Amino acid sequence: MRETVHFNVIAATLLALALTPAFAARAEEWSFVGSRYQAMGGAGVALVDDNHASYWNPGALAFDGVSQGVELPFSVSAETLGNILADADSIADFISDNTLASVITKVGNGDALTLAEVQDLLDLTATKLPTLGDDGEGFLALPELGLTMRRGRLAVTVKGSGSLAVDPVLDLSNLSFSGDLASALDRVTDVVGAGGDRSLDFTNLADSQSLSDAINAGFAAWDQDQAEELVLQAELAGLNTSSTTIRSLITDIAGATGGLTAADLSANGSGAFVRGLITQEVGIAYAHPVFRDRLGIGANVRYLRGISTSKFIRYDDIESGRDLVDELTDLSNTETSDQVAVDIGVLLRLNDRLRFGVVGRNLTSPSFAVDGGNDYTLDPQVRAGVALNLAPGLVMAADIDITENETDALSGLKSQLLSVGTEYVLGLGEGHLALRAGAFTNLAGELRDSLTVTAGVGFRIWRLQLDLAVGASPYLQEINSGGKKLPSRLNLSGSIKWVTKF
Repeated sequence: MRETVHFNVIAATLLALALTPAFAARAEEWSFVGSRYQAMGGAGVALVDDNHASYWNPGALAFDGVSQGVELPFSVSAETLGNILADADSIADFISDNTLASVITKVGNGDALTLAEVQDLLDLTATKLPTLGDDGEGFLALPELGLTMRRGRLAVTVKGSGSLAVDPVLDLSNLSFSGDLASALDRVTDVVGAGGDRSLDFTNLADSQSLSDAINAGFAAWDQDQAEELVLQAELAGLNTSSTTIRSLITDIAGATGGLTAADLSANGSGAFVRGLITQEVGIAYAHPVFRDRLGIGANVRYLRGISTSKFIRYDDIESGRDLVDELTDLSNTETSDQVAVDIGVLLRLNDRLRFGVVGRNLTSPSFAVDGGNDYTLDPQVRAGVALNLAPGLVMAADIDITENETDALSGLKSQLLSVGTEYVLGLGEGHLALRAGAFTNLAGELRDSLTVTAGVGFRIWRLQLDLAVGASPYLQEINSGGKKLPSRLNLSGSIKWVTKF
């Protein structure tokens, strides 16, 4: 009879694992709390056996862990999405040499632009600014600092964490050389001079000619010479007139400059939204073993105080790196609200070597008010994992997000993380040395860009334990001006723990 019950429990748990892909959610990217798990690529749902069980899987609290005590963990993760570093660097160069300020001043005064300024302006409006408006392009930072305590099947967590995103936006309705139709056409005429067949200078003859013909035919205010001059300057600025995107943008610029709804570049609303949520939380977690200590079921109830921020920064408000830092750290537009969140976890120990786990976080969908905008909601997320002890001291683990998560901080950013990791623990008398490695990738994004490799070490000397972890993406983004390259994602975490039995 007991064996039948045991088999039914295993079957029910495996069935739950199989059915969990039916869930869908908008939620934050899964954070890798704890240096041990960050070093192992974020594989912790079935592996966790220490203070961090309240986060990774409350069900693991039902069983004795490798250590209990008090721990002070900290971590920070920074991720650049798309080609934000290269794009921002190019625009910063354009701004820093006063080219943009000069162009905007001339536009405002109705003065003629030089050929170089026309080329610079076309390059900025047709190549640099548009890429900043791509979905999922931006910057995301995830800092965390906390205190965890565990005694037996009970764990208490006091933690502060944050999610800060910089989300660029593009105003395509105000890409123009002037807000005044007559002065705009005079300016283009001044650039062209006496006119002439500028198509003789086209490099990409067929596409450039067809583009200039379309501008001339589509906007009565543009004559053929002016249209050809505009397209030629776009070529000289390095723009590919064969590209559908570039052709559309140049046409939009021509329409805004010399069309019926001419708009002034100085009124352009391109810039970036800065959104974020800082949470301060106190959580109490408990778990209980059932069915001959094979299955652990646990819950974590958390009181959350959320501080949200949301503001918009116009592109020409930033004249230096210091200005950008000041704008990002000015959190004057904040709202504070309180919520309760509930997490539930299940851990199945098939035997002494193999474990399966499933955890659901933020099942109550805590929502926080945002000044002048929609609420910032932490929607439910579900994650599953498996852990296998290969040999004494050697373990491998893997996790996967069952839900595809989409954060409210950055529009268009979706995540569904797959994590794998390994750990080898070498005993050293009263302590040990742990070597860890892993990797994770975002199944909802471009795999080449989202792969991150992680590694870390852990030292334990008597009752004092130190853990460090780092992670970096092999995908490098080039910063144009200096030829430097930086990883698209960086992770760093550490913790100090006093190991004891209460």
